[in-house]
Amino acid sequence: VSLLIFFGTWCHDSQREVPRMLKILEAVGVPEDKIQMVPLDFSKTDPGGLAVANGVEFTPTFIFFREHEEVGRIIEKPATTLEDAMVELLNE
Repeated sequence: VSLLIFFGTWCHDSQREVPRMLKILEAVGVPEDKIQMVPLDFSKTDPGGLAVANGVEFTPTFIFFREHEEVGRIIEKPATTLEDAMVELLNE
């Protein structure tokens, strides 16, 4: 599993959810080289164009991949918990 994390330092949802996600990923043993963090500006773009290429509209957006195929996203904040949302995505 690998993960793209799109976030804004100016975004209160990112300030709350990204540290939580990073703690969860560390606890379950996801290697750092499988996590790519992409900071976005106020217009939700980045110099490399990854946000546009991935259709990111809200921050944070967590995109999960398995063998380079997207398996799902958590956008802004999950309806339940990050842990539950991750389990649901990765068990589909």
